Amino acid sequence: MASLGGAQEENRAETQTAADLEQVLRIQQDRDFLEAAYQQILGRPIDPGGLASYLEALANNTSRRLVLKRITESDEAQQKAIRQFSGMARQEVTSGRSPFAYLQRLRWRLTAMAYHLLRKVLFARFDSLDYKLTFLMQELAERNDALSTRVDQ
Repeated sequence: MASLGGAQEENRAETQTAADLEQVLRIQQDRDFLEAAYQQILGRPIDPGGLASYLEALANNTSRRLVLKRITESDEAQQKAIRQFSGMARQEVTSGRSPFAYLQRLRWRLTAMAYHLLRKVLFARFDSLDYKLTFLMQELAERNDALSTRVDQ
């Protein structure tokens, strides 16, 4: 019975958190919205860098739900062990897109990450070869200079 009461208490806390976030989403001014979101999610005032960054994102038509998602998935939030709010459904967090569109975007992101990692590996090989060739060129230049001085003598 005690575990049942704990589960009900946790559900109430999650519902309260979702309700609080819905209230934050209703705030009209972007600056006030961001300040309330930081206070609600991270428990601190917003820093000037974060404020400028998120105000620019909102000015470029980024949805408020996506901004909330970014804040909850930030390194600071992860360090504080704040998990994503269960009151926000996955589709809501992806700014109202359909699950198919979300999966398609995820596929594009995974493909881009794979290309990035592949390029990183290949360029690491080229960097290694470039370093070796540079070393060999310097060694050949030194030998050429030594040979030139012998010939001159």
